[in-house]
Amino acid sequence: MFKKIVINFMPLALRLPIFKLKVLLLNPWLWRFWNQSFAIEGKPILLISLPRSGSSWLGEVLAQQDDVRYLREPITSTYMSLLNKGFSFFMPNRCRNSHLYKEAMNKAFSAILNHPGSVLHNPALWRNPKDKKKLFIKEVNPLFLEYFISNFNPRIIYLERCIYASAKSFFALGWKKDDLFTERFDKTTMDKILSIKPDLLEQDFYFQMGFLQGVILAINEPLLNNDNVLRTRYEDILVNPKEEISKITKFLDYKDVQQVYRYLEDSLSSHEAYQIGCFTTKRDSQQLYKKHAQEKLEPDYIKTIDAHDLAYQRFKVFVDATLN
Repeated sequence: MFKKIVINFMPLALRLPIFKLKVLLLNPWLWRFWNQSFAIEGKPILLISLPRSGSSWLGEVLAQQDDVRYLREPITSTYMSLLNKGFSFFMPNRCRNSHLYKEAMNKAFSAILNHPGSVLHNPALWRNPKDKKKLFIKEVNPLFLEYFISNFNPRIIYLERCIYASAKSFFALGWKKDDLFTERFDKTTMDKILSIKPDLLEQDFYFQMGFLQGVILAINEPLLNNDNVLRTRYEDILVNPKEEISKITKFLDYKDVQQVYRYLEDSLSSHEAYQIGCFTTKRDSQQLYKKHAQEKLEPDYIKTIDAHDLAYQRFKVFVDATLN
């Protein structure tokens, strides 16, 4: 809590330099290679999802190999550190600082060492720029998916989560506004959205959150039918962890996956009660599975799902029209 208060009072212009200086002071060898590009084995890997979809946990699981350099939200961390308020996911033309955002993207996908400490999963792997390793990037702006594909051609893991569970997690963290759309979508897209539901912005948080996720899926679905994209669900991984992780590691051409499986088993062995909105990467898979089943009985569940389905089906018509 104290750390968050200090950060909030820190001048915006100083935040990013201080966050970067901290990682350099804690890992002195990084000074030598700062701003250098590191060799990448194969295509970069992108794990993309909405926030609160389990991507932090899945990223940790898949980052355990010694031949993987893992960057946790290098674009979002850079961008959000220079905003007092704002959304972490939005259409490209709604970016408040597109120059900064594009610069952060280029650094991330070029494996250039220049990131805040929270981004570097294992600084020890950044000792030799010529040592080829897989580059694994985790990000939380699925509305940039087309841009990522066309500009960086990565191997993509598109992670989804139960619509209502995501909404509950947003709510628990206080990530709620009366309007979840206007700052994320341009006017043309907003006109289409409001033609489906003219009183959308008068609806409550759960309806808007379901509708938002439906629009995003309609926009991205045509991009998911691609040999470079693997679509997976957080809940499916919890139910059949080894089977689902095996699919992912084969897709990513992982060779030795023993470190991944050891971490997977350990991370799912927690017996602590999971709190909605928490950021832990420990899970009790059985407890979470039961919780997911119980959520279907909650009052806002049907409303959230129905809003999602309405948005997906109706907005898909607009998307299909542009493709034909």
